[in-house]
Amino acid sequence: MTLPPFPAPSRAPLGRPPPSLPLPTQLPPPPSPPPLPFLAALLCLGLAVPLALLADRWDGGGGFLGWRLYAFGALGLLCGLVIQRRRLPLDGLTLASFGFLTTFIVYGGIMNAAALVMASALPASGMGLTLPSLGLLYLSGVPYDALHGAGTALFLFLFGPSLIQKLERIKVKYGFYR
Repeated sequence: MTLPPFPAPSRAPLGRPPPSLPLPTQLPPPPSPPPLPFLAALLCLGLAVPLALLADRWDGGGGFLGWRLYAFGALGLLCGLVIQRRRLPLDGLTLASFGFLTTFIVYGGIMNAAALVMASALPASGMGLTLPSLGLLYLSGVPYDALHGAGTALFLFLFGPSLIQKLERIKVKYGFYR
């Protein structure tokens, strides 16, 4: 029994179709990438809420969880607007100063107002929603807010520039903010 002869191999260069097949005139569109900013926001939210719950349990609980999430969200928005828009230089001293001031003023201000709102709901506290009560809470919160701001400043001074470099590298690698 004899086999039929094989067709002669085509002499087309590698990676190109043989001349008998027509070349496509239009390539299909590339697949659309997933909405990365939306996924990044979900990832941050998915990390922030469990960490806030853990920190709330560590501190002994209380009604401050929602206020903390709001305050940290406001700080994140403020930092993103200032740092992303390159309004500040990204050296350790500037990051530390910015971190101290925002933690002392923004976070401390929100949390002291939260303490006033929650204390005024208790009749036994004797506090009302008045400006003198808010001033008293701001004054009594200065030592805590100063230590919290100093810790933030120390962390940003030591690790801020390298953290910013890593975040910039991730933004370039994954195509955020083109």
